[in-house]
Amino acid sequence: MTVTVYAVTSFKPDVLNGAHAARLARTAVRIFGEQAGNRELPSSVNLVIEPTLRTQDSWKLVRSMGNYCFGSGNQLNPRHLAVGSVLYTEDVKQASELGFKTVVSPMTDADVLQAAKEHKIDAVPAIGRLMDGIQLAVLCEQLGIDPTRIKVFPFSCKQTAEALIDALKGPFHRAIEAKRLQLVPDVTIEDVGSATELWAKILAAGDEETIRVGKPTRGNGLGSLTSFREFNSRFADGKSVPVVTGGIKAETGDITKLVANGVRDFGLSALITDEVQQAASGSTPSFDKLTETIGIILDGVKSGLEQST
Repeated sequence: MTVTVYAVTSFKPDVLNGAHAARLARTAVRIFGEQAGNRELPSSVNLVIEPTLRTQDSWKLVRSMGNYCFGSGNQLNPRHLAVGSVLYTEDVKQASELGFKTVVSPMTDADVLQAAKEHKIDAVPAIGRLMDGIQLAVLCEQLGIDPTRIKVFPFSCKQTAEALIDALKGPFHRAIEAKRLQLVPDVTIEDVGSATELWAKILAAGDEETIRVGKPTRGNGLGSLTSFREFNSRFADGKSVPVVTGGIKAETGDITKLVANGVRDFGLSALITDEVQQAASGSTPSFDKLTETIGIILDGVKSGLEQST
């Protein structure tokens, strides 16, 4: 049984170069494998490092990182790397040319999915509510594609417009910054919808426009195990198991609960934050915190798998 942990990481090219980022990725994957082996977990429990494209210059570092990982030394298997916050068809093209095999988006976009099909690269679209699942199912049928994974984003956040804006603006930062848009809370709006709906508004907006966001309607999103199971039974057919991401913390027992209830792929942010800061300051990363956190994650995975049998 495959379980995949996505380490969602915003490497910043102004504080870290591609060589350092590649070294951190390789070390994290090695530690993850060692810790999984210590717990007698199957080799199908994997770590994927997901550098995200959240700033205008993110591609500079991701390109350099890809060259180090996939270059002549072939220092890291492509199954351990994915490009995150993919918004445009050009992102898909560049990822494919560098050797990446997977791209992850915060929304569902027909052009991105079509580009991934053309470049023979796996695309992970995102949904944030059951209606998104219906729309995605129709779109996949039209394009003749069958995603191996579907991202649920955000899985959980506070029921306020401010919290929803905080959750959504990061992955869309490049587009928001390029158009100099403003996302502002508006209590008169009952529901913003989802990241996919927000993306449509961003694409339609002119420069320097304001996009108003209301608080999410409780129960509308997929931020519950009940909704997750409903989506899985209606749309996944046992093939496209969602990648749950957003608001998950390794230390709180979330992972055990999710895995026990059928979730097999999930994303965690800030997994190697301490090591990035140490490398950026010129120090040699100790990886003590990373090893500890990976241990907590894998303990949660093992406990969840045991409860699900």
